[in-house]
Amino acid sequence: MAFFEDFGKKLSQAGHSAMQKGKELADITKLNISVSDEERKLDEIYKKIGKLFVEKVGDRSEGDFLPLVTEVKEGQKKIEELKQQIKDIKGIAICPKCNAELPADAIFCNVCGEKLPEKQEQEQ
Repeated sequence: MAFFEDFGKKLSQAGHSAMQKGKELADITKLNISVSDEERKLDEIYKKIGKLFVEKVGDRSEGDFLPLVTEVKEGQKKIEELKQQIKDIKGIAICPKCNAELPADAIFCNVCGEKLPEKQEQEQ
């Protein structure tokens, strides 16, 4: 019978050890998720700081910031060019007063009533 008692103790210890390892693994996973969440929050804060810096300092930046700000400005310009190409393909005009999207052949804005520039002016 001593054999069965010893076997039972070892089985119980193994179960307890496995349960402890499972708990540790769950705790580590929770902590890793918390670390990832905090890193994501920091990345968002860094992004906001960078955006604010470009908006406030932008063209006056110098040193290490100048090439980065220049890249941002070039990227913004490229995005605007691409958006304009999309509008051209869709046949959309933009009201200069309220920025509403309008049909390309519109003469007046159907949102604010502003007279739109003639087509010749828009193409320039």
